[in-house]
Amino acid sequence: YQRRVHGDNGTSLVKKMDNWQLLDKMFIKKGCPVTREMQDGVIHQKNGHAVPMVEALYTHLTKRQLQVLPATVEPDVPVPAYAAPTVAGRMRDAHPEPENVEKQLVRNAEAVQRANEQILQEHTDELRQQKQANPERYKHKPKPTAKPMAIKTPPADTIAFKQITVKTVDTHHMRHMRHAADTPAAEEEVERAPSLMFGTVTALLGATCQRALDDMGRPCEDPTKAISFFVSHLSEWDADVKATVWAALEATASKVAVLVQATPSEFFTLVCCFSIVFDAMPSDSPDWDQCLDFFLKVGYELAALDAELSGNVLTTYLLSRYRADLLTRRGGVGKRHSLLRLFHQYTCSPDPTHTLRKMHLLQQFLDNGLHPQPQPQAQAGAATQHADPAPFLLCLACLASLEDELTLPLIDLYTYYLTLGLRHPSGVCRAAGVSILASLVTQGLPTVGLRCLPQVAEMMGCPGAEWWELSAQGILLCTSLLEALLLEPLPTTSPEDPTHTP
Repeated sequence: YQRRVHGDNGTSLVKKMDNWQLLDKMFIKKGCPVTREMQDGVIHQKNGHAVPMVEALYTHLTKRQLQVLPATVEPDVPVPAYAAPTVAGRMRDAHPEPENVEKQLVRNAEAVQRANEQILQEHTDELRQQKQANPERYKHKPKPTAKPMAIKTPPADTIAFKQITVKTVDTHHMRHMRHAADTPAAEEEVERAPSLMFGTVTALLGATCQRALDDMGRPCEDPTKAISFFVSHLSEWDADVKATVWAALEATASKVAVLVQATPSEFFTLVCCFSIVFDAMPSDSPDWDQCLDFFLKVGYELAALDAELSGNVLTTYLLSRYRADLLTRRGGVGKRHSLLRLFHQYTCSPDPTHTLRKMHLLQQFLDNGLHPQPQPQAQAGAATQHADPAPFLLCLACLASLEDELTLPLIDLYTYYLTLGLRHPSGVCRAAGVSILASLVTQGLPTVGLRCLPQVAEMMGCPGAEWWELSAQGILLCTSLLEALLLEPLPTTSPEDPTHTP
């Protein structure tokens, strides 16, 4: 058989018909009683066609007759009317679809038409018999008509009329209310609740910018996009126009802070409004400085309302976008300094524990990004051993120069990290440690500088001390020490104050 028939295994209809055409030639040659109807049924996987073919092959190959057992007679259960086959289903079962017929088979259209007419006649006769047997099922049911809605009218004796009295407006009291609205207390109340007039930061800034542009004779075509129109054309505005608009925007800092306190996600909208400035403009441009002043004023107002929320929204919606600028060692010093100014302003709080906590959160943010895991306060001064300390030390060097008042816990924190930087083999970390030390001396702590001066001298004698930045920071430290010692005498020894030394 294998030497005479070479088929191609496949599941497509064309492959099946080609293979069965070869088998049909072999069946005819060997006299095997496998008809074309059996083959067609097997090809199209019809029920009841495979068994007769297997029986025919068994009888031809073994020369034996199969013992056919009598089929089990099932009770004749009438098919329900809802499950009766349709005339289309009967025609489809009687004649295979055109794509299911072998391509060599030529259909007799007249025979198919006669068979369809017979099927249609049989179906009509069965339907007539069903109607006669169960006339109630096929009885025409009229559509129900909508009943008019009954309107109940109350009895005439239940209708009652009530007299309405209208109070007259006291004009003197009205004038008093209008006069009170112009007082500073009323203006402060309006500023504390800007959501009564402006529901979002975009609406507030847009209306403010639109008024300022109208006063300068530069109206915006779309008032709803006035703030984006102003920011996107900053390089084209005149200096007086920009000064007027920036002044008007800075005047709304308290209102913006109240909106952000009510809806923290509004700070993300605020950042998006000025993203062109932070992304495209250099940090030494006047427009950058104006935008930075506006954000600093918003941070001052927001930190006064909620210092914890203020630091969280800044870290989540602004610093996370420019975390790479805080991690860089080279270049971008001006932008990093501006971002840290914002961080210092937005996290300003008289609570010393909050100040230490913000430093620790900044370290975790630089190491791990957003959503750092908080640790106990006792570990706030612990160094991160698995991460590069250079970015955090550079940020501390900038923050130390921004401090207005140094508390003892904050002095201990800066002293710890400047010592860590001085002992680190990296030149960047050493320069950052010397910069922190110079800032502490400038803040009125020359004794800390004198106490760390031997470490600085030892560090300057190590290899790599000739790096220009490290030398420059050493010169600044010496200058700060000389100025502090010339202007003020050395403080007396105080054992209670760890910053004082003999």
